[in-house]
Amino acid sequence: MNSVERQKLLEAVNTLPDESLLELATFIDYLQYKVDQPKPKSGSDFLISIAGLGASDVDHTEAESEKI
Repeated sequence: MNSVERQKLLEAVNTLPDESLLELATFIDYLQYKVDQPKPKSGSDFLISIAGLGASDVDHTEAESEKI
């Protein structure tokens, strides 16, 4: 983003009514949160990581087989 775009953005913020500034601040916090998060892995690695599979040292395979 160049300085002209930043200036236009600041001018747009300055024209907002005070009631909108809290919502804008919340949205900016959300954008910063997204930037600060680690980038997810792609493909199946990502799905496994969010499912928590492989995160345990305990092998539940035999215990689950005995239930069947």
